[in-house]
Amino acid sequence: MRTKLFILAVLSFTFLTNCNSDDTNSTTNPLSGLWNLTHISGGIAGFDQSYEIGDITWSFNTETQMVTIVNNVINNFTVLQSGTYTYSVLTTDDQEASLIINDMNLGILEFSENTVTIDQKVADGITIKLTR
Repeated sequence: MRTKLFILAVLSFTFLTNCNSDDTNSTTNPLSGLWNLTHISGGIAGFDQSYEIGDITWSFNTETQMVTIVNNVINNFTVLQSGTYTYSVLTTDDQEASLIINDMNLGILEFSENTVTIDQKVADGITIKLTR
């Protein structure tokens, strides 16, 4: 009887310790990490401003739902001042995802390879381009 219990214990231990956790969520949030604001356009005045990589950075922490913005430019239209803000992504029924920062809807998120465009898609709205 002890032999059977010993074998059962060894088999159970072996089975449980050799399990591979393949069912973890391996997809990462595409918004996560550091982005460079490289272009803003639109608005009532037809604003059109490009920025160099590093001029304005947006760092999204998807675990804390915070974005840290660092503006290294002076006297330019930059959407948000340097600081740390709460953010969320609101998905609508038609699967469009809007970026909300401090309760302000910045627009619809559109991802491509190394860029994300945030587009208000309304007349006189602004379009923001972030690049990795």
